[in-house]
Amino acid sequence: MTRLPLDSRTNSIGKSGPSLHTKPVQVKHGIIILIAGESALPNLLVRDLNERTIAKLKRRAERHNTSLQTEVKTILEESSRMDWAEFKSRADAFREKMIESGRTFSDSTELVREDRDR
Repeated sequence: MTRLPLDSRTNSIGKSGPSLHTKPVQVKHGIIILIAGESALPNLLVRDLNERTIAKLKRRAERHNTSLQTEVKTILEESSRMDWAEFKSRADAFREKMIESGRTFSDSTELVREDRDR
């Protein structure tokens, strides 16, 4: 990841004045992450998006009655969630780790049934 220092003589859009950012800009895979202030969440700037892609995203946002920013944020958040294959892989790895540890665990079926019968 490349770290670019911010010039204190220019703000984030290149105009004169103090910088709005207190931390350096981070560049990774062509995506710029601007970190503004201590409590602010990072912002992403994606360069060189195809105009057709932007138009499609705008139409999608319109269909969902939301802004382009909100639509893109939703897409990114949903795509970063764990899918079923990843979950199963992690669960299998955890199960294997427990088996290798040699620990044994009792069957909780009877305890659950007793609790439900109360």
